[in-house]
Amino acid sequence: IGRTLIPRYFSTVFEGGVSDLYYILKHSKESFHNSCITVDCDQCTMVTQHGKPMFTKVKMESVCDTLS
Repeated sequence: IGRTLIPRYFSTVFEGGVSDLYYILKHSKESFHNSCITVDCDQCTMVTQHGKPMFTKVKMESVCDTLS
C-alpha cells in the first residue's frame, strides 16, 4: 500500500461505521531496508466491530409464558 493511501484507507474504514479494528498476523517476517521496515505475512485476519454496543431490555415474563 502506498504511503499516501494509508490514511485514506483507514478513514474510509472508520467512516463506514467501524468502531474497533485490529489485525492478527500469522507467520510474519520483518525486513529492514535503510529507514524502511516491511512486513511480509502468509496469513492475516482483519477483525472489525461495527457500530456501538446495543443495549436491550428483555422481559422474562413473556419468554416464560411462551415456554409453558
